Amino acid sequence: MPDDTPSQTVGIIAAIDRELQPTIDRLQLQPASGFFTCTHGPYKLVAIITGMGRHRAEAAIEHLIRAHQPKRLISVGFAGGLDTGV
Repeated sequence: MPDDTPSQTVGIIAAIDRELQPTIDRLQLQPASGFFTCTHGPYKLVAIITGMGRHRAEAAIEHLIRAHQPKRLISVGFAGGLDTGV
């Protein structure tokens, strides 16, 4: 019988919900204890909305790492693209 346990955890981070929503929709991530999670092939995907700013991002990423020990982190978002003046 094959083992369906994910072999690796990947963290996904975004500053605001608008940045993460397309990933939530596409991967069908489900809310779970302050994170959004799913299994995709051999990967457990865990996403978090960090909030804007360096200190919020640091705190959220540390929380993600402590809770799920991801092997990789992927940052998704607009990087200031919401403001046409940036």
